[in-house]
Amino acid sequence: MPHFKISLSITAMLLLTACNFEDTPTSLADIDVTTHQESKSKVFIKPKSEEEIRSAYTKYLENADEDDSSRLEALSRLAELEFSYSDKLLQKQEKLSQDQKDIIDDRAFNSRLNKTILLLITSLSDYPESKNNDTLLYQLAKAYDQRGDHQESVDSLTKLVEQYPKSPFYAEAQFRIAEDAFSYQDYSTAEFSYTEVITAKDNEVFYEKSLFKRGWSRFKQQYYTDAVDDFLQAVLEHKFDEFEKLDKSEKEQFNEYFRAVGLAFSYLGGSEPLDEYFRDQPDFIYTYHTYSMVSEIYLKQERYSDAVDTHRQFIKLYPKSNNIPYSHLKIIEIWKNSGFTNKVYHAIEGFYIQYNPSSIYWKNQNENSSINRAIRRSLKEYVVLMTGHYHNKFQKTAKTADYKSTELWYKRYLKHYSAYAQKDNIYFLYAELLSQKHRYKEALKFYELAAYDNELITNKKAAYATIIISDKLLSKNTKNKTHLNKHISYALKYAQKYPSNKKTHQVILHAAELAYKSANYKATIELADIFITNNQKRNNSYIISLKAESYFKLKDHAESETLYSGLVLSNKLSTKQKKKYTDRLALSIYKQGELAQSNKDSPQAIKHFSRISTIAASSAIAATGLYDSIALNMQHKQWKSAISDIKRFQKLYPRNKLQTDVSKKLSVAYLSSNQGIKAAAEFEKISSMGGNVALMSAALWQAAELYEEKNKLNNAIRSYEEYSRKFKKPYPQYIEAMYKLTELYTKKGSISKANKWRKNIIKSDKAALNNVKTERTKYITSFANLGLARSEKARFDRLKLTLPLKRTLRKKKSAMQSSVKFYGNASKYKIYEAATEATYSIALIYKDFSISLLESDRPTKLNAEELDQYEILLEDQAFPFEDKSIEFFEINLSRVKDGHYNSWIKKSRDQLIDLFPTRYNRAPKMDNYINVLH
Repeated sequence: MPHFKISLSITAMLLLTACNFEDTPTSLADIDVTTHQESKSKVFIKPKSEEEIRSAYTKYLENADEDDSSRLEALSRLAELEFSYSDKLLQKQEKLSQDQKDIIDDRAFNSRLNKTILLLITSLSDYPESKNNDTLLYQLAKAYDQRGDHQESVDSLTKLVEQYPKSPFYAEAQFRIAEDAFSYQDYSTAEFSYTEVITAKDNEVFYEKSLFKRGWSRFKQQYYTDAVDDFLQAVLEHKFDEFEKLDKSEKEQFNEYFRAVGLAFSYLGGSEPLDEYFRDQPDFIYTYHTYSMVSEIYLKQERYSDAVDTHRQFIKLYPKSNNIPYSHLKIIEIWKNSGFTNKVYHAIEGFYIQYNPSSIYWKNQNENSSINRAIRRSLKEYVVLMTGHYHNKFQKTAKTADYKSTELWYKRYLKHYSAYAQKDNIYFLYAELLSQKHRYKEALKFYELAAYDNELITNKKAAYATIIISDKLLSKNTKNKTHLNKHISYALKYAQKYPSNKKTHQVILHAAELAYKSANYKATIELADIFITNNQKRNNSYIISLKAESYFKLKDHAESETLYSGLVLSNKLSTKQKKKYTDRLALSIYKQGELAQSNKDSPQAIKHFSRISTIAASSAIAATGLYDSIALNMQHKQWKSAISDIKRFQKLYPRNKLQTDVSKKLSVAYLSSNQGIKAAAEFEKISSMGGNVALMSAALWQAAELYEEKNKLNNAIRSYEEYSRKFKKPYPQYIEAMYKLTELYTKKGSISKANKWRKNIIKSDKAALNNVKTERTKYITSFANLGLARSEKARFDRLKLTLPLKRTLRKKKSAMQSSVKFYGNASKYKIYEAATEATYSIALIYKDFSISLLESDRPTKLNAEELDQYEILLEDQAFPFEDKSIEFFEINLSRVKDGHYNSWIKKSRDQLIDLFPTRYNRAPKMDNYINVLH
């Protein structure tokens, strides 16, 4: 049984009871009153808490006789106090979490509750005729309910209704008895008690719910019509607002009521009982809701025909109802959800005829009403559904009738809902239908509507279709400029929006061909650009040639040249294609020369005419261009350029008919100019003509020296390198050529290449016999070693000893050893300058290595003691290198005894003063320092 929601103050009851005990010798109220209005001589002290009051009443009852007139009041007052305290405990417990409840000791609660029940039972037993016993029974029922004694609670309520039918607690007591009976499926008793509530006075709180629950009690007893009466009466009693205005809770209750109504009618047999029931009340406001709910119940039972018939019956019997459209919509929905496809389409056809925007239904209608909004929203969806259905059907059957039905629904849609056609994809689908019937011109119109919003593509498939359809129309009439321009425009838009699409390749290629053939060169270029950008890995030679020719036709020969230049470099061309594109490249350049000549810009004309033979020497027009360049150079006394062109002409075109004339022009050019550097080039040519080796080598050496003299370092290097490759004898000259290369590369700042030739010198020296070596070759070899040593020392100087020390130490030590080795090798040749530099540098390397060790980064995790030990170890490692450094400085200084002195010896002396001044005057060691290196 649910907890009692209505409680009456026991205090009020006690006040009524207290009226019967006016002559009590000692006022019971004195126990818990605050003040007394009688004489000031009487003083009553109020206990400080309810517990003290409770104790006072308990003590009083222990001493009171059974016939004491105040005993009933005391029992009631004490019961009130006990019950009040237990209520507070219960409320406190309900506010706690479950974990907190588990640790609450409810013995106090049960003790108070048990005492309350005992006091109430005692009062009822000892004073059965008390006029307020209905209140005590109500409180007893409530106390039993709180203690969980369900049956005792119901028994107390039963006594209350039997003995006190006029009690203010009568309606609630009957309702709780009815609820108890209903829960135990005693529907007859429940019906009786609910009826008692309904007919009782002061039943407002329980009236509506009792109606609804009595309806269910009757339903369970198969009194379906009576149940409907109660359900609908409960609906009317509730006074629901319009369904659309109800909140979630109210809607749920509304639906709950009408599910009950519908279920009852479904058991009565459906539409006929509905007709009979409402026949005498045609204006009943919930008639549609009843029919709709009965239909819903049939639908849940999968009785689809009965569900539809219920709505049809409503439509038939209540033709003027505003809810008729809802029934039409429900019928469509039922057939749709139940899978009766043909019935769905038949129902939609009828719905369209009755409610389409042009029908008479809409005269004098409020278009913004909820039902009319539902009609418009659903009708558009159904028209889309019908177009799709018939279109799919036509796809399968290809029947003319299906085609006509499809077109009819498309036209219906476009007539009423064209504003939504883009969103619903109708334009595209209708275009597809027309295209299937080869109505291409009409189809193109709707493809365009589907595909484009001004210049923007909004539908990819439709955009592609416009390309295909316009091409089909163009194939029927190639002279139709409108279709041609449209096709090119469509292709451009599609290519710009979808450059990487697989279809775009063919689209652009075809459109570019059409554009070129129609002399629309700008469109050709634009299409080609998109194609090339997004097809980098393809063989794009054809589309590039279209672009190049378009630029040529537009007289932008520079762009044409650039494109043809790229084409001729391709390795994907056939020989025929390569020749064709080479000729077009040459012609593009020649046209630039002609334009410059016509503008009297001779330098530019010469440049263009001349470079054809460089870029496209094999082309048909290259010889002509070079001859024109020679003629212009001679005309303007540009002897150097003329000679250059003549030389190239002689080389490239030895069998040309203009050779005789060109030779004459060369004689004039040489006589008229003074070009020593060109002589060097001529020497180079002589050296490659074959024949006399001595002559060839002498000519090449002469060319190299001329280049060097004129500071043409690259040319000089080229000649010396060629000499070193071709002429390795005589040996001294060969070594000299390589030495020249080390000097030239050093001058250019290319140390790596200079070192390469130094290594070649050293390698050649090792391989050569002693009888071919000279003092000069020894000098060169010594300084080759010295150069390599300097490079390694520079690397040694750059390397710093950082953490992790093991790795950086290994690198620096390697550089040190490499440099020392080369310095040692340089000293072997006993070249004074090289030996003193080498000795000084070795000493300096050892000194720097010692310093680097001492100044290297320290490990970060060492404590003070460990750091001291680490410092000692470093010093132990560093000092031997410092000693070795002093030793080598001293070796250098010892050469003074032999009468030698230079800057390296002076530097060695300075270092010794700095490193070890106390030993400066000591006689230097004369050990073989070369051996020290091993």
